[in-house]
Amino acid sequence: MKLVQIYQCLCDETRLRLLNLLLQGPLCVCHLHGVLGEPQVKIPSISAT
Repeated sequence: MKLVQIYQCLCDETRLRLLNLLLQGPLCVCHLHGVLGEPQVKIPSISAT
């Protein structure tokens, strides 16, 4: 992963929130959907880089 890609990920508020949640332990997409308020189909694309 290039340094520019890392910075792009860290500039996205939703990705930072996702990272913070996952640092506490594994969660399924349905839980992430509830906490983040994002559609379930969008969660995998948010987590992909």
